[in-house]
Amino acid sequence: MNKLVILVLCLLFSVSSCKVAPFFIPDENKKEKLSKREDRLIKRRDKTEEKITKKEEKIRRKKDKLEQIEGKIDSEVKVSPEDSLQLVLEKARIDSIKLSEKKQEDAEKIINARRIEYETISSKSKMRYIQAGKKQSFNANFKLSRDSAIWVSINAMGLEVARAYITPVRVQAIDRINKIHFDYSYNDIQKLINIDVDFNTLQEIIVGNPVAFSGDVYSLDRVGGIMNIDIRGPEFINKLTYQKSDSTLRQMQLQVFRGNYVSNILGMLSDYTKEERRLLPSRRVYNIEDSKAKLSLEMDIQKVKFNEQFRMPFSVPSSYEKK
Repeated sequence: MNKLVILVLCLLFSVSSCKVAPFFIPDENKKEKLSKREDRLIKRRDKTEEKITKKEEKIRRKKDKLEQIEGKIDSEVKVSPEDSLQLVLEKARIDSIKLSEKKQEDAEKIINARRIEYETISSKSKMRYIQAGKKQSFNANFKLSRDSAIWVSINAMGLEVARAYITPVRVQAIDRINKIHFDYSYNDIQKLINIDVDFNTLQEIIVGNPVAFSGDVYSLDRVGGIMNIDIRGPEFINKLTYQKSDSTLRQMQLQVFRGNYVSNILGMLSDYTKEERRLLPSRRVYNIEDSKAKLSLEMDIQKVKFNEQFRMPFSVPSSYEKK
């Protein structure tokens, strides 16, 4: 069960951070299969980057054309009345810059329209983890005090089997089955699972807010009843899909790359319900794939309460062994 505690944290952190690094242990008997999967993921990355490059090249050509026209007119303008043409072209250039800025602003408005604001939140979730045909189901109770602490209780067959207390500086957990406890810094966790752990975005995953959007918006499209926002950061490319009618986030396609490492994370959010004047995705499915493995994490949110006072009890029995 100690592995389950770490696994839950790994999965949540992996889908919440744009700094994901490889964390699956390769099986030496499957090197060929893993190599093919890695090649496929790299091709996907290259294809995505090619699309972005083409869009940027198209924008660059338009700007070059504008500058050429401007230069030609500059050479022909001799008298002040025609100088107004120069002002028109300069205005066109400024409008182009403003259009790009407006696209960024519009994307931020869409992202923040249904962002769930809170001081505290508690929720109960049914969770299922699937990998290589193997399934594990359990219940998880979460309590969050924004930017301060996350409390998690994992239950199976009506009994608590593990509990964790997470702050911005450390992660503590107890395994009641094996009577052991953990006390890790984020550096310790990074060494264990090879993930750059991010407390803040872990909060967002549990709450149901979008993640990996702090980058440059290079595309904002409205097609039919949906809105797509394409975002690029230093080590990630993300496509956020929103439903136009109610501005709810429906899908996240996050591609993370670091050197030759590539991972794809597909998050699907659905079954929105109104909880205390907030729209909340009750159903969340995260499909995660890198060169080493492919897995799925499903979350069904059963009950949510906002801004209530609660306790986050956590203590380590003296008989528990530290790991």
